[in-house]
Amino acid sequence: MNKGVFATKAQKYWAIGLSALPEKPGEKKPAIANWTSYQANPPSKDRRAEWLSRYSNCGIGINLGTQVADGEQIAAIDADDDIWVRPLRGVFGEEACAKRGKKGATFFVRVPKSEKVKSTVLKAVEGFGAIDILSGGKQTVLPPSIHPNTGQPYKWLGQPLHKTKFEDLPQVDKRFLGVLATAIKSEHVPCLVSGKETHSAALSFTAQLVAADATDSEIKAFVLGLFPDGYAGDTHKELPGMIASVREKGFENSAFNVPYDPGGTGPIPLGFDKNGNFVVRDQERDLILSATSSQLL
Repeated sequence: MNKGVFATKAQKYWAIGLSALPEKPGEKKPAIANWTSYQANPPSKDRRAEWLSRYSNCGIGINLGTQVADGEQIAAIDADDDIWVRPLRGVFGEEACAKRGKKGATFFVRVPKSEKVKSTVLKAVEGFGAIDILSGGKQTVLPPSIHPNTGQPYKWLGQPLHKTKFEDLPQVDKRFLGVLATAIKSEHVPCLVSGKETHSAALSFTAQLVAADATDSEIKAFVLGLFPDGYAGDTHKELPGMIASVREKGFENSAFNVPYDPGGTGPIPLGFDKNGNFVVRDQERDLILSATSSQLL
């Protein structure tokens, strides 16, 4: 563990209202008990002095869920797979405050308290890492603490957190988290990542994101961010037209906010199969079928 990491960095975070925590050497855990109690109540001056003396050689982390502005709390979006880093940087901006350990990246964001965003795991399509939403009751390790698996320091991507104005952090709400969940679990992700025969996959993926109430810029960030480096296919140029076409066909979220009535001919939903596809009964042919979301659309 880097000598003096906690001792040299903690004051910078306490000074801006964040709850700095000493991290156990070689672990991703705070070295103190009851650390969640400091989320809303930063340690006193005496307690800080005690920690700086006792935990000088520890790494450093912060509590998440701490209020950073009127009605807003700090949170983090932790992408466990490198494949999600480019799409998220496309949404948040290349200079967005983030940190990297062994793989992926953790982006710091602010969330409205009124949204009551809870810590959760967003599962991705099979073969790709999940994305953790870290809010109240969670903490995260900060650079330059040493990563327990690599033995190397965590590194900042973009501006370090202690040098970032809270109002410059991206604001995230439940709408965007719904878009994010839709994007990462889409069955079209592997095709986009491969960069091969992407037109149909990009069109269906766009329809899914429009239905999830994504903005045009978010759709572009996810689609283009998933393409491999050096991708030069026509889908890149066709994407704006795809988005416009999908919107014209009424895939907006509002179109899906009415109760579904299969009537006498429509498919009757029965549940899901082991692959996550929809299972329906075709009334006209009296058959049980499975279908992906794009096939149903």
